[in-house]
Amino acid sequence: MKKLSLILLIACGLNVPAISISAPDYRSNMAFAYSWPWSNRLDAEINHLNRMRGHVRWQLGHYRANSSIRRDFARLSREIDHVNWEYRQHGYDRRHLHREVERLHAALHDIETRLRVRTWDYYHWR
Repeated sequence: MKKLSLILLIACGLNVPAISISAPDYRSNMAFAYSWPWSNRLDAEINHLNRMRGHVRWQLGHYRANSSIRRDFARLSREIDHVNWEYRQHGYDRRHLHREVERLHAALHDIETRLRVRTWDYYHWR
């Protein structure tokens, strides 16, 4: 009986590392699409703003926006294009662009609330 217990214990002990070795190591492959909340990277914020614009564009079609909301979105979209252009230029004012990104984010969120978007369809900023 002792020999059988010892054999089972050894067999189980040898199988545990084999299971962990065969499982993929997800920690080494993770690619983050979002920046860390404590980072102050302007490029990540602008990228996030561009993604939000695409999401709000989808909401305009899905929630059937009226012409006033569509005009406001078109104006904001041009302003976002201008922010993208300013960012690509050398010598931009970092604080000014950060304030513009925050203002445009709030304006896009305002469009979401005017559309009466369901809570789970809101674009999550962070």
